[in-house]
Amino acid sequence: MKFFIELCNKNLILCNTCISIKLNLRCLVFIKIMNYDLVIENQVAIFVKGTIKLPLHKVWKAWTDAEILMNWWGPVSYSCNYFDIDFTIGGKYLNSLQDSEGKEIWSTGTFKEIIPHKKIVFSDSFSDRNGRIVPASFYHLKGEWALELLVSVEFDELDGKTLIKFTQTGLPNELSVACMKGWQTSFYRLESCLSYLE
Repeated sequence: MKFFIELCNKNLILCNTCISIKLNLRCLVFIKIMNYDLVIENQVAIFVKGTIKLPLHKVWKAWTDAEILMNWWGPVSYSCNYFDIDFTIGGKYLNSLQDSEGKEIWSTGTFKEIIPHKKIVFSDSFSDRNGRIVPASFYHLKGEWALELLVSVEFDELDGKTLIKFTQTGLPNELSVACMKGWQTSFYRLESCLSYLE
């Protein structure tokens, strides 16, 4: 599996991933995702394109089934101990990630658009364990995070493999590369998890 990751003309190579970075000098980014217009100050968007060597119906289920999500959601250094999901438009999710020292980070969001086997759009926010949205500072995280990030995932199938286009907006400039690496490891975990479950 190889992912192309774009942060918006400086190129970096991380593992087998090409990362392109372009920051607006005024740190003002205008982004249009489907029908959502966002103006983000001091924040950036990341774009990830990749191929998973598994059929679309299995990858789709991995994004919509709480039990499977718990096996791959989050960077490699975290485990997902809780995932509740109401996979409907307007439905919410709540999950907990735990690092190796036992520190928990909760997050929640709302599904804004669902086109079966084609597209998922959802908000993503830090939260407490009850699903109440909190700022990133609640978890002592650095940077200017949007209170509500927006995530879009598009799916397509080609020759039994699944093509994914992933976008996330509202990330702090200084943490964008770390977030990209986190999603990269999450997608590797997704493929490994589904291969193991076969």
